[in-house]
Amino acid sequence: MSAIYRGGKLGDALVEALDVLVTEGKIGGDLAQKVLEAYDQTMMEALEKDTSAKGTIIGKLDLYRYIDNIWTFVLSNAKLRSAVSQSIPKKDENEEDVDGEVKLTVVDAKLLRVARQ
Repeated sequence: MSAIYRGGKLGDALVEALDVLVTEGKIGGDLAQKVLEAYDQTMMEALEKDTSAKGTIIGKLDLYRYIDNIWTFVLSNAKLRSAVSQSIPKKDENEEDVDGEVKLTVVDAKLLRVARQ
């Protein structure tokens, strides 16, 4: 099972919350591990589903690298645009300016399939 999604904001928050619960003795380490494994599985399944949602990121590319079939991009002055459907006019389109930097990690789907086995 791949733990790649734990590195995002949501995954970081989950790991931190579980660490607090384990430290306070409210849950055991085994349960925390099971929750993380369920999170990994759920994220993988949710992102595998075919969706008509589209996204665009515009900004200044500060850094990019490609290592072991994983692309990492870091952008500044970014503008994120998302749309749930491809309707015209785009009634469901949202646009957000981002302060600071945006880090985008793109993983080859083949790596995730191998991680499942």
